[in-house]
Amino acid sequence: MNHPDFTQLRRRVDDAITYHDLALARSLAEEGLRMAQARECPGEGMYFRAQIEIARERFSAAVP
Repeated sequence: MNHPDFTQLRRRVDDAITYHDLALARSLAEEGLRMAQARECPGEGMYFRAQIEIARERFSAAVP
C-alpha cells in the first residue's frame, strides 16, 4: 500500500543522497523505517533499511 507520506519521504531521502547530505538521508530513512514498522508495511521497511545502508556507505549491505 503506497501512502503519500512514504512517497514524500522517499523523495526527500533521494534528494539528500543525491546532494550528499548523508546525515539527513539517514535520519529521514530511519523515520521512514519507524513509520513502515508502525503501519506494518514490510516493503517500505525494506526500502528504508536499504537507504540507511546507502547513507552509511555500506552499499553491499543495501542489496540483500
